[in-house]
Amino acid sequence: MGEGLPGLATADRTKVARMGSGEVAVKATDDVANKQQQDVPQQRSIADIEADIEQSRERLVETVGQLQSAVKQAVSPKHIASRAVAKVKGFYVDEYGQVRPTRVAGTVGTVAGVIVVRRVIRGRRYGR
Repeated sequence: MGEGLPGLATADRTKVARMGSGEVAVKATDDVANKQQQDVPQQRSIADIEADIEQSRERLVETVGQLQSAVKQAVSPKHIASRAVAKVKGFYVDEYGQVRPTRVAGTVGTVAGVIVVRRVIRGRRYGR
């Protein structure tokens, strides 16, 4: 495509594009070709590869150890109970440490309603 353009050798890697007004824009892509050549992996010795594998193993062992300790903490009954208590406290206590009366009243009303409904159902069941 760039054979007829003056100043460009056919061996050069170039990109030619026609713009809307008929002008020709030429962009050299030698930097792309150089980048591709740099991306080619270098020859590594067996010792280098073995050292990389050993470092990877050490990182893996460390990561697995961290995961094990995190899982132990997450499933510990003590931690589960403390998270549940914190969740309940977070529902009934605001960020200033004050009790949220609307939530307490809502809970008390719900419990009282359930008790009343159960008594009514039991009363009908036993003919009271």
